[in-house]
Amino acid sequence: MVSNGAEGLVWFGQDAVWQAVPPRMQVVSTVGAGDSLVAGLAHGLSLGWAPEQTLRLATAVSALAVSQVAVGFSDIRVLTPLLEQVRVQRLDPAQLDPMEPSGDAQ
Repeated sequence: MVSNGAEGLVWFGQDAVWQAVPPRMQVVSTVGAGDSLVAGLAHGLSLGWAPEQTLRLATAVSALAVSQVAVGFSDIRVLTPLLEQVRVQRLDPAQLDPMEPSGDAQ
C-alpha cells in the first residue's frame, strides 16, 4: 500500500491494484490519520472483507480523523456519509507509471 495523503491510497493486492480516494475534508489535524487508516485496513482484513469494502472503511476513517482534534468516534452515523463519498476503483496495472530508479542515491 502507498498512501498519498489527501490524494488517497493505492493498494497492491495479489490479484489486483486498487485506488481509494477520500472526500475533501476541512483539515483540523493530521495527527492519527495514518494510524486510523491502518486500523481500518486491519479491521477489514481481519474480517475477510473484499478489498473494496476494506479500503472504503480505511479511507473514510482516516478522512474522519483529519477533520477533528481527537481520534476515534462513538457514533457510526458520523462515518456513514464518508463511506458513501469514498471513491474506490480497481486499476489496470498496465496503466500505472513504473518508478524509474534515478541512480543518484548518495
